Amino acid sequence: MGKECCSCCHISVPIHIPGKVCTVKVPVPTCPTGPTAPAGPTGPTGPTGPTAPAGPECGCVEQLRYLITQIIAHTSRLSGRVYMENSGSVAANSFHSMTGPNPNPGVLVLGNTPGTAITEYKTLCKIAGIELTNPTGFNPTFTGAPSPAPTGCQADCEAAVRKIINDNIGSTLQITAGGNVLSTATVNRTGFGIAELTSGNNKIYVSTCHVENIKP
Repeated sequence: MGKECCSCCHISVPIHIPGKVCTVKVPVPTCPTGPTAPAGPTGPTGPTGPTAPAGPECGCVEQLRYLITQIIAHTSRLSGRVYMENSGSVAANSFHSMTGPNPNPGVLVLGNTPGTAITEYKTLCKIAGIELTNPTGFNPTFTGAPSPAPTGCQADCEAAVRKIINDNIGSTLQITAGGNVLSTATVNRTGFGIAELTSGNNKIYVSTCHVENIKP
């Protein structure tokens, strides 16, 4: 029986000696690392990820658009006042029409008392509220909340404002929206981006995206 007569080193190489079987450990030098190969071609673009939820502003505008559509279509001509976000307001003798790329018009067209001549154009994005004078028989519906639900700080603010107003249904509030202090009015109901209040015989619709201050 042979026996190992050598020890250590890196690889074992058998050698034959008469009457013995030996292995010799032979050191193997380590080669240096070769140069890095050039980068391969860029892979194909991956699939587009899901669209992030929009902020609440579009939902507020859509709610106003839906409300104004019903005002224009009401059986009797409705009039009142339009409150803008820059503290200004304008008498609305006639809600004439809306204009813009269908089906999403972005501008309210106001007319004179007969509703035939155009007097002003108001962008929906800047409307903070609408007050209707004695709107007999006018009970509009609201759209549902956007899906997916809006996210972000603006969405948090809109949701908080709407909750405060909704928690005061049946009570009176004074609301400042777009720099305009609206009449102290009784809260009737809320929807996403909008609240309906009553002041005497008038109805007030305020965009909850533009509310700045609420006083009980």
